[in-house]
Amino acid sequence: MEQPWNLKPDEWANVLSKDTSPEKLAENIRQGRNLPWVDTLIRETSDAESIVDLGSGCGQNSAVLALRGKNTTLLDWSQKNVDFSQQLYSALNVKGTFLQGDMTKRLPFDDQAFDAGFTCGVLEYFSDEQLHAIIKESMRVVRRRLIIMVPNARSVPYQTGMWYMKKTKQWEWGGERPFSTMKPYFEKVKVKKITEFSVSVW
Repeated sequence: MEQPWNLKPDEWANVLSKDTSPEKLAENIRQGRNLPWVDTLIRETSDAESIVDLGSGCGQNSAVLALRGKNTTLLDWSQKNVDFSQQLYSALNVKGTFLQGDMTKRLPFDDQAFDAGFTCGVLEYFSDEQLHAIIKESMRVVRRRLIIMVPNARSVPYQTGMWYMKKTKQWEWGGERPFSTMKPYFEKVKVKKITEFSVSVW
């Protein structure tokens, strides 16, 4: 299996914003044209007022939550992504807190600072050792739950799509690896209540 490897901060910013702008993304959000997993995020954060987005990218996931009245904090290791997210929030006329930071290190938040936290399409780029540290530290700063979304190794369309994009040299997403389960990573840091489910894109 391919070992995980991450793009550099500026590379991530270039890939994520290549075909869009804060204004275009804001219009998509207004029209309800969201990423497939946004409904899951809305549901799983329904009882949360304060939410931290770890590895926030362009900020569209958190922006949808901010429009629903949530207090959102976005952390990304690319300053360009942070700047893009601020412009997106401005275009939507919502408020948020934005930080540049490295989620593989101690997070700049107090214990249980947030009701909930989430990562979308982030943890598949880290080694097992890094994952254990990231999950343990992420759990430290949330009171209710941590939501992690990663590619599903059991998804035939995902695996086929990745294979085709790599074969045709269209793959831009670094050394991404899918997971069939994340339970061992949570169990290692002694998380007792774990729920897993699939979010279908097809």
